[in-house]
Amino acid sequence: MTIGQAQEIEAMFPQPGALTPNEIYNRLAPDDRPVIAVLQWGHVAVGIYTQKGDIAMLEKASIIRRWGTTDGLGDLAIKGPLENTKLDKCPEITFHIREAVMIMNVGGNDAWRNYIDKY
Repeated sequence: MTIGQAQEIEAMFPQPGALTPNEIYNRLAPDDRPVIAVLQWGHVAVGIYTQKGDIAMLEKASIIRRWGTTDGLGDLAIKGPLENTKLDKCPEITFHIREAVMIMNVGGNDAWRNYIDKY
């Protein structure tokens, strides 16, 4: 079976309300909000998220070298940078949205907003 034939069969069974892959990627995070992005190859970064088409950017970005928490990345997302957290400031990070393994929206966290605003 060719890919085209498989697509024809798939089209015979529409899924009402199902999102296309592009719609899913476009909903990763609202623009201009702080996020923690887990990217391919183990890179974890924090910054202000924007997206244009399939390209995402983190402005005022930092690589999270050490989480500094015993309760995982979610704890860092909730509490903001901790005493043992190591952040390496870097230029804007640009990546294809398919390189994002996970995006954590930390926009409601004043600790992250304060850190990024001091950039």
